[in-house]
Amino acid sequence: MRSKKHNIHGKWYNHGSGTGRAHNFVSLGFVSLGDVVKDHYGCPVQGTINVIGGKWKVLAIWHLGFAPKRFAQLRELLPGISEKVLTAQLRQLEADGIVGRRIKRSSPPQVTYSLTRAGRELIEPMSVLCKWGTQHLGIPPNLPRYPRT
Repeated sequence: MRSKKHNIHGKWYNHGSGTGRAHNFVSLGFVSLGDVVKDHYGCPVQGTINVIGGKWKVLAIWHLGFAPKRFAQLRELLPGISEKVLTAQLRQLEADGIVGRRIKRSSPPQVTYSLTRAGRELIEPMSVLCKWGTQHLGIPPNLPRYPRT
């Protein structure tokens, strides 16, 4: 059974209609393509993990928390990532409303990525997770601390 969709603040908000699913924020493109949203079992934490889960997504979000970046800048900040994987991860974050993409018409076109409001709201909980990892796992932070929020 398909979920009902409501447009709230420019995002599509799905709520379950007896399917056992709760809430999902997905971009218009994501909905129109008919892609399946990973099941979150009615748990907002699992839904959030589904959105930011991926080998490079958390680091990309963190770096974009300091300032908008061009593709090449992000690639340099994420050593070991391939262009194909970075492109895929940025597209997923864009589809989920975490990252915005701005294209400046030039030759070649200049694409700049930045956090959306929803993306900026992730910085504070990520800072808390950083502190927790240092305190309980003994992992000292090796990235710049406290990006702008």
